[in-house]
Amino acid sequence: MIARALLALSLSVCTTAAALAYGDLDGSHLLQACNSALADWKTLDADGHVLVGYCAGLIHGVAGAHRRAQAASGDGPAKAPFCLPDSITIHEGARAVVTYLNEHPERLHDEATDLVMAAFGGAFPCK
Repeated sequence: MIARALLALSLSVCTTAAALAYGDLDGSHLLQACNSALADWKTLDADGHVLVGYCAGLIHGVAGAHRRAQAASGDGPAKAPFCLPDSITIHEGARAVVTYLNEHPERLHDEATDLVMAAFGGAFPCK
């Protein structure tokens, strides 16, 4: 019985991961993923946890790449598309993405990484 449950769980996670890896990773998927990141994680099923990981990974990746690019360019905030707080949390990033996508549903077909950058630009403009 436990073996069947573990098999079912692993198949669910693999199926969701494969769908994310090869599916259309657009704003619709990003919105679903970041909504999962804002939900009570104790209530999520395996697919929900995979979606949280997807949202968190994009937020972490975009934030890290932005910081490294900004440091390497030496341009500072004057030319930066956004200025992140020193320690942005996944929750703050997910909230920015969800807010942006709810305000711009016409962009739900756009590529997810571009949308995270646009959301950060709206939520964390440079001063």
